[in-house]
Amino acid sequence: MSGPTNTTQNELKGGTKTAPNRAPAQKVIAGALANERVANALVAALGASNIAAMIVATSVSTTTNFGALQVGDIVIHIPATAGNSSFSTVTTAGTLPAAAVVGDLYMVTRAQNLDANNPIVPAGGALTGRNTGGEF
Repeated sequence: MSGPTNTTQNELKGGTKTAPNRAPAQKVIAGALANERVANALVAALGASNIAAMIVATSVSTTTNFGALQVGDIVIHIPATAGNSSFSTVTTAGTLPAAAVVGDLYMVTRAQNLDANNPIVPAGGALTGRNTGGEF
């Protein structure tokens, strides 16, 4: 009697492992995003903002580690030592609203939108070659 072998389920079915074809999913998502109503419902279901960056300050400079900040971002300052967190809104791109504290964590949240300026939704439904609704 022989011992166990390292046979995968795929090999048992006679197939070979290949990368999945993601093109159909991409078309479905592109079609949904081309429809303004569906796209807004999708963003509402997923959330109105995302975490754009997690930054640990290496300098007290307001610009050294913060070049990715955009106007309107919410920055949550989380101290490395005992203390209170604070919140601030970015008013100048690439600049933290207050002096940074070396070693502290800065979590940046950014609002999502689906307006005409959003590169996810190209004008005229260019991802699908058709416009499925909504005004662009």
